[in-house]
Amino acid sequence: ERKYRDELEAERRKKVDTRITKSRLSFADDEVEDEEQEETEKADPEETASKRKKLGKNPFVETHFLPDRDRDEEERREVARLKQEWIEEQNRIKNEPLEVTY
Repeated sequence: ERKYRDELEAERRKKVDTRITKSRLSFADDEVEDEEQEETEKADPEETASKRKKLGKNPFVETHFLPDRDRDEEERREVARLKQEWIEEQNRIKNEPLEVTY
C-alpha cells in the first residue's frame, strides 16, 4: 500500500511539474522549430509553397479612395471635355448680338 501511495504521489508531482513547465516562457523550442522549418524549405521550396494558403484580391473591398492611374486619366479627360464645352458656351454667348433698348 505504501508503494501505491508513493506511485500516486510521484504521478501527482509529475503532473504539477508539467503544468509548471508549460507555463514558463521559452523561445528555445521556437528556434529549433524555425531551424527545422528552414531546412525543409531549403529542401523543397515548391512543396512548402503549395502548403501555404494563397491569398488573392477580395473583389468586395471598396477601393474607390485608392489612387488609380486609369481613373485619374479618365477624370482628366472629362475635366478637359467639360472645360472645352464651357469655353464654347461662353464664346457663343459673347458672339450673340445684344439689343439694348432705351
